[in-house]
Amino acid sequence: MNRKMENHFLCVEVSDRGAELMRIVRKDTGAEILWNGDPTFWDYRSPILFPNVGSTWQKKMKINGKEYQTRQHGFAREKEFTCVEECVEKLRYQLVSDEETGKYYPFEFVLWITYELQEKQIIVTWEVENRSGKVMSFTIGGHPGFRFEKEGEQKEDYELYFPENTELTATAVDLVNGTGKPDQKYPVKLTDHTLALSDQLFDVDTLVFDDAQIKEAWLRKKATGQLYTGVRCIDEFYSFGIWSLPKGPYVCLEPWAGRCDDEGFCEDISKKPGINQAKPGEYWKKQYAILIG
Repeated sequence: MNRKMENHFLCVEVSDRGAELMRIVRKDTGAEILWNGDPTFWDYRSPILFPNVGSTWQKKMKINGKEYQTRQHGFAREKEFTCVEECVEKLRYQLVSDEETGKYYPFEFVLWITYELQEKQIIVTWEVENRSGKVMSFTIGGHPGFRFEKEGEQKEDYELYFPENTELTATAVDLVNGTGKPDQKYPVKLTDHTLALSDQLFDVDTLVFDDAQIKEAWLRKKATGQLYTGVRCIDEFYSFGIWSLPKGPYVCLEPWAGRCDDEGFCEDISKKPGINQAKPGEYWKKQYAILIG
């Protein structure tokens, strides 16, 4: 089931499945901002990545001495959430751990996802409550995809704009395993805070930026310099991903609290760089904003 919220500027739809954003529509132009899930390219729109972002080494995760099989990007995006608050400008969802989630992730938890409209932005809040009697380690990420405004537009019609960055350093990703290569970092050259978009930019798969380098990232019209849509990290995020498939008329701007495993990582998840932890009974919280220009 999809639920709606709206204000004077935007109309937004969210699905109970995965608490996933399904539509963002500008009221003044009728423009659809969010990717439409066309399976020709990518059949998601804005999945929640939990309890693991990206791939784990050999599709396994070690927790307290025991190995668990993992799925890429975790299981939350496939689960039915319960809508616990539904207002004109706000939707709040809840996922409670159960026997099935325990097969992949041995913690009792509650995951809340909240979307709230504030003029021309959507505030996204993630909250994790640890209901286990042991420290809970996890990563969590956003994966919103943004379609190009007009049919026929290509990546070359847009550019990436980073208002707070003059240079960036990316971490290489193994194209087979989808794991990070922290010993293979490379500079990403910006010109006046901008990076040109092209299909070739994603020959490396996902652009991964660690160490909380990115605070804000925009898709901007190349011809006019108009800010189209973007993401702002309200809290600090360890990693930020930028991704698209070849010829795909969209780009994903992804704030991540943690990321994929590094190549060869076999230690307990608690030792993973960028990991988040919640003590028994503790709440963990992060926020970011989707911005409409």
